[in-house]
Amino acid sequence: MFFSRKINKNRADQIINHLINISHGKFSMTDEEIEQISDEKLKEVFFSLKVLNEDLAFKTEELKELEEVKKQAELLEERERLKSNFLSNMSHEIRTPLNGIIGIHNLILKELKNPLQREMLSLSLKSAQDLAKVFNDLIEISQNDKGSLDIHEEVVNLTELVKNQISIFTPSATQKKIEIRYFQKEEDDFVLESDRNKLNQIISNVLGNAVKFTEEGSVVVKVKKVASESSSACYKIIIQDTGVGIPKEHHDLVFNEFHQVSEGLTKDYKGIGLGLSIAKNIVELLGGEIGLSSTNRGTMVWFTTFCKRATS
Repeated sequence: MFFSRKINKNRADQIINHLINISHGKFSMTDEEIEQISDEKLKEVFFSLKVLNEDLAFKTEELKELEEVKKQAELLEERERLKSNFLSNMSHEIRTPLNGIIGIHNLILKELKNPLQREMLSLSLKSAQDLAKVFNDLIEISQNDKGSLDIHEEVVNLTELVKNQISIFTPSATQKKIEIRYFQKEEDDFVLESDRNKLNQIISNVLGNAVKFTEEGSVVVKVKKVASESSSACYKIIIQDTGVGIPKEHHDLVFNEFHQVSEGLTKDYKGIGLGLSIAKNIVELLGGEIGLSSTNRGTMVWFTTFCKRATS
């Protein structure tokens, strides 16, 4: 009898110690130890406490992970802020002298008469313009990555906008002895409300690629209205060339940043593979879609844009 009471007293002491540990946020009882408790209600209580303790430990780990994620997010946000400030400052510091170089080149070209000097200066001007294009593309991609591209709607005549872009690339096309042709239905209304600069960027990148990768033949630009409502319309712009073409396995990849179709083309045609990626980002920003089809000879790139009808 005395031995039994001693056992019970020891068991009681253990239970008290476990209760003290639980009050300090610790639970050390095993299932075997809980099973040794003779009182069924007390046993049930301890099993419940064990489950609650395990759940609490799991939730505590989750909170630690969330705090770490929050900390990393704050660090990333600060890094993006610093990058944004750096790019803004770098943009000004590089664009200003670069625009000055291009401007001076143009002024000198107007005065030069010597053919050899004009040719050499034209090459220098082209290099400066290529550098400006690459720099502007990098800034554009960076702004899109941090979600800072805004839409500024205004009344736009889509026909005039497209023809203006064609006139910009006509000298390059003429030099390569290729033709840029334009088609649209005369009865269609192409006066709309959209972001003029964004539309210019899309057409410039797609048309620029078409001219760059076409050595003979032509580039055809088509504009048509594919859907119309009382206050809005959907327009589709198609740019088709007779250039080198894009292998089928690269059709999706060409819209990725910095992707080049092949090393051979990289050597033959200058560029860092941003044109179609920028176009895709802006098209989607304006609520449209972009795609392409291509064979061994020629590529057709199309995009859509949803716009409000211009109010008089």
